[in-house]
Amino acid sequence: MQGIIKYFWEKFLLTFPMCFLAFAQSQIDVMYAIIIIVILDTILGMWVAVKYQIFSSHFLSRVFTKIGTYGIAMASVWTLAAIEPGTFGWVFRWVGIFIIFTELFSNFEKLALLGMKIPGRILGKLNSQFLKFISEKDGPKGETAINILKNRIDKC
Repeated sequence: MQGIIKYFWEKFLLTFPMCFLAFAQSQIDVMYAIIIIVILDTILGMWVAVKYQIFSSHFLSRVFTKIGTYGIAMASVWTLAAIEPGTFGWVFRWVGIFIIFTELFSNFEKLALLGMKIPGRILGKLNSQFLKFISEKDGPKGETAINILKNRIDKC
């Protein structure tokens, strides 16, 4: 009995962080991938905003909302995976992959708006606005791009 009680509070205080702050390598990989893809999305977003002259601090501040939302989502599923890894160990990885795919499509949209043809063709199959964008000549292309950006902004 003496061994259990001895240093009880120290053991208790160290057990909680050690159990809940130990990430597996695959979880660390998912987190790095999310961080990298969000950084790329932010850079591409600033590039598009400057190109179409709609750059403002309000739109740039949305990156913090995105980081907070993704952080809460990943913390929630990580808690579930940490409590019952046998049953819910897959949830962290799949939610992370979903976020990565979401950001990947966002990056494709921005690359298409910057003039790259292949992302524009891929998105043209999914979104009629991008189909119109890639089929237009240089003149009205800017108006369509701004409409695409406004639709994205209105949805957020």
